[in-house]
Amino acid sequence: MKMMAQPGDNTRFSQEERPGAQKSGVLVLLYPHEGEIYLPLIIRPEDCGPHSGQVAFPGGRMEKEDVGIIDTAVRETWEEIGVAKEEIIPLGRLTNLYIPVSNYIVSPVLGYTHTRPFFKPDEREVAGVIEVPLSRLNNPDCRKKRKINVSGFLIDAPYFEVDDQMVWGATAMMLSEFLEILNEK
Repeated sequence: MKMMAQPGDNTRFSQEERPGAQKSGVLVLLYPHEGEIYLPLIIRPEDCGPHSGQVAFPGGRMEKEDVGIIDTAVRETWEEIGVAKEEIIPLGRLTNLYIPVSNYIVSPVLGYTHTRPFFKPDEREVAGVIEVPLSRLNNPDCRKKRKINVSGFLIDAPYFEVDDQMVWGATAMMLSEFLEILNEK
């Protein structure tokens, strides 16, 4: 909730069934690089969709052939940034989050690879990959807030600033939960 845009809607955290909502999975993929642990974020292409141009985790809608939500997140990661299923070790899940603008229930999945992946972004789905060290996300200077216009509404949007990109909305909320768990003492 720390990174939820205001005014906010706490029903996004409700775990009740939402008739008609699509299930989706995203992958928080951790890997070692340069003596630190990193994770990749993707930049969505400018395609006029509800998440056009936004920074996100790799992931997408659950398909009939997916065995479960972990399978969805891993498959989508392969499709979007080319990390093979065999390389990914699932670690667990974070809290599901409802995305009203697209009517999705997103399940964030944690995964790990033993080595830095070679990213091969799918040009139709990914405009770029940002590799982020966890130490940068934990730096308080990385967390900011500004007013943005979303569909004609002015909101206060907390965000992580990463490589001159604004990581806000659901992605920022999932990142915040992950960092809270990681930093629990």
